[in-house]
Amino acid sequence: MKTKVLRRGSAWLLALALAFSLAAPAWAAEGDPDPGTTDPGTTDPGGSEPEKPDNPGGDSDKVTIEFKNADAGMIVVKGKPNESADTLTAIVTPESRKGELTWEVKDGEDKGKVKLDKYTGETVKVSGEEKGTATVIAKIGDEAKAECKVTVLVPLTEVRFAESGNTQFDSWVPGSTERTLDVVTTPATSRAEQSLYIKFSSDDTSVVEVNEATGVVKPISPGEAEITVSSQWDADVFAKRKVVVSGLKPKPASTVLMGRSINLEYDAFGAAKGGTIT
Repeated sequence: MKTKVLRRGSAWLLALALAFSLAAPAWAAEGDPDPGTTDPGTTDPGGSEPEKPDNPGGDSDKVTIEFKNADAGMIVVKGKPNESADTLTAIVTPESRKGELTWEVKDGEDKGKVKLDKYTGETVKVSGEEKGTATVIAKIGDEAKAECKVTVLVPLTEVRFAESGNTQFDSWVPGSTERTLDVVTTPATSRAEQSLYIKFSSDDTSVVEVNEATGVVKPISPGEAEITVSSQWDADVFAKRKVVVSGLKPKPASTVLMGRSINLEYDAFGAAKGGTIT
């Protein structure tokens, strides 16, 4: 009797399991996720929180410092401050950290020296104390730092054209080889560094052109022009020199009627003066 009951119970359980497997649940037929699992990125009410990225904010918390309008460094003149040129401003990102900004100076190996006077936390005035180069550093702890190279110049008290070496500019012809004007400054400066101190200009570029930084002169046409060399930092320190390009330049002619003739007139310059015109 007991054996028959066990057999009947096993058969009933087998039939129930078969019926359950044939009646596939709706979520399996439609391809829905197993209700016992959770979608990626969601919280399983009965499980644990999904893993969070190491840096959810990306670089948003990174502190950076850069200088405004001073990517290539800056130049200051000892004893002659220029309010705009001598002001250095640091831009801090994020702005909320700018209150932590500190400044320091590193003197150059060439004995260049500057000092800083604060206007605000982000802006300082840089004054030159000794000729050479120095470095201004803005930083926020060990998180961010920016450096600006500062070149300190000494003011010029005199600039003039050299007595020798410039005589070739008294008699030139168009198409001649370009030449460089020799200049003497006080205090003395080398040719390599003169572009930091002086600049050149021509009052008539149709006669001669001059490179503003190097003083290289190119003859264009017969005539006379005046070359000016001046301190870049003090307009009252300058010198002028006449340059002559030899040749003939026709004067403006009047209208000529057919069958009539007129005399053509020329202006002669340099070596062309006193010559015979055919």
